Amino acid sequence: MRSLVLPMLLMQLAAAAATPLAENITLDGCERKCGEVDVPYPFGTSYGCHRRGFKVTCDRTSSPPKLFLGGDSVGLEVLEISVQNRTVRVRATVWSFAVGNTSDEVFNVVPENLEPYVLSANRNSLVIVGCGFQATARTTMSLQQGAAMFPWCTSNCTVQDQQKVQPAGRCAGVGCCEAAIPTGLTSFNIQFLWLDMNATARPPWMTPNVSVLVVEQEWWRDTNTSAFKVWLLSLRH
Repeated sequence: MRSLVLPMLLMQLAAAAATPLAENITLDGCERKCGEVDVPYPFGTSYGCHRRGFKVTCDRTSSPPKLFLGGDSVGLEVLEISVQNRTVRVRATVWSFAVGNTSDEVFNVVPENLEPYVLSANRNSLVIVGCGFQATARTTMSLQQGAAMFPWCTSNCTVQDQQKVQPAGRCAGVGCCEAAIPTGLTSFNIQFLWLDMNATARPPWMTPNVSVLVVEQEWWRDTNTSAFKVWLLSLRH
């Protein structure tokens, strides 16, 4: 598995942490900024400067410094904190898989140690880039616990499919597909069904793999989707 960094993924504070908070207030003696990112309370980088579960880490070995959720600099990089909107914008990861992988793959989008956070269901989308597959995704809870199923999505890249008119900025089944995510999501499973195991008919620029990402809808739909698909599909392990 290979991961790449790209913006944007929007996380929101879980309902249990949703109490009235003031925007852009930092406690006296506490770090107010890390690089270009403001650090408002209840977030903080040191003891006494944050509420439980809202510790962030400023990595000063980078230039400029980078802010990360949690107590170390190996987690999710923070791009923006909005206390008023109860959201944290972080960099997302791209997961890449080879054709033929039909096992259930688990994607931990939000690390287990980041308890106050879930994905913003109304601002993010599950996007799967590739050709010749049907993907079925569900939350990692058991069905008895109320696991939610994503809308399944299928993607093809035949000449006939490419000639169809696609909605601007959307993945509608040609080269990629897009699905809404359930409320309260932190991780999910995906299983792929390959529609055609023969990759000889693929365009020469396309590698036989599929890429999975969860990204902010506004950023994704404003991106040059065609160029972005080519970039993702050209990745090699």
